[in-house]
Amino acid sequence: MDFGRGSELEDVTVHRMTLMVPLAALTACGSTAVPTGGVAVVQRYTALGSALDAATRTWTDRVSALVTAGTDSVANETPFDNAYSQALQAFGTGLLGVQFPTSAQSDASALVTAVTAVHTDLTAIVAGSGSASQFVGDEKKFQAAINVLQTDLGLGTSTPIPKPT
Repeated sequence: MDFGRGSELEDVTVHRMTLMVPLAALTACGSTAVPTGGVAVVQRYTALGSALDAATRTWTDRVSALVTAGTDSVANETPFDNAYSQALQAFGTGLLGVQFPTSAQSDASALVTAVTAVHTDLTAIVAGSGSASQFVGDEKKFQAAINVLQTDLGLGTSTPIPKPT
């Protein structure tokens, strides 16, 4: 992505993460195997994750199109970044309303902290004061936090979607 910061960011491309809860885990909810977090927790988490995943895909596709067209800039990305930032915020707020099992509460809080950091980074980038390296680093922490919580809930980990070239 071109965050308007110059040549040091030429190698930075669109990074994205996804909350791909494995279909097998969701199928197990309908059988006698209940994920660690319980059916209601997993369903709520999955709904939040699906909404964020859709927003992530839209954001990445739009920014990738700007990169491909050679028109990527902070100004051109701003509407997409704002929409994605709102989706990140909604995900974090939604997580706060989920009654995670006691064993997962600390990791759920860590995920809220991680998503808040990515949201803050993206907001700063839109304002012209953000750091692409901070954003990418916080995205990696966000993905790791997703994986920890999903493991706590008895779900498989998600894998970041490869960055476009």
